[in-house]
Amino acid sequence: MRHVTVTPDVMWSNKETMIADYWITYDMLNKARQPYGAVRMQAGLLERLVRNEIEAVLKKRYKTPDLSFDLILTGLSRVNWLEIIVRHQ
Repeated sequence: MRHVTVTPDVMWSNKETMIADYWITYDMLNKARQPYGAVRMQAGLLERLVRNEIEAVLKKRYKTPDLSFDLILTGLSRVNWLEIIVRHQ
């Protein structure tokens, strides 16, 4: 069964996608759209941009990975990056 997260005017495929969209900057979106390629390619690039930024912060904060480190990265894997790119077309 597929769950849907609802905000006042938008439905999202899941909560992780809704949260990621809230925090993603327009700079990241614009960088992801630079190649002007297929939306799937843009979604993959957006995921890498966000993941690289978050991993850099986590590695500074945690010298060795722990439970919170793994949970954050697992949450990122649940984000529907394609949905975010399509909503901002």
